[in-house]
Amino acid sequence: MSTDMPQSIATILLAEFLAQPNIETSPAWELIDGRAVQKTMPTLFHSRLQRNLVNHINDRTDQFEAVQELRCIVPPYSPVPDIAIAGNDRNIWHW
Repeated sequence: MSTDMPQSIATILLAEFLAQPNIETSPAWELIDGRAVQKTMPTLFHSRLQRNLVNHINDRTDQFEAVQELRCIVPPYSPVPDIAIAGNDRNIWHW
């Protein structure tokens, strides 16, 4: 963890969080309830399950696209869900 990143006990604003240079390091950082929290490192089983579910969804529909570990910005939050589902019109997001 970088010493620049605010600790999980400190509350910060979304703009301040998004300006941090290391939020996309692995594992990614999320902003939840004003706190910067680093996701836990997934297990091999978890990563395979994510990949297989994303492939299963994408193989069966043209209306949506499933993506792994995509940063979402939903003010005032910035989660990185395991799987995000985007509508083809890109105006519909589910997670």
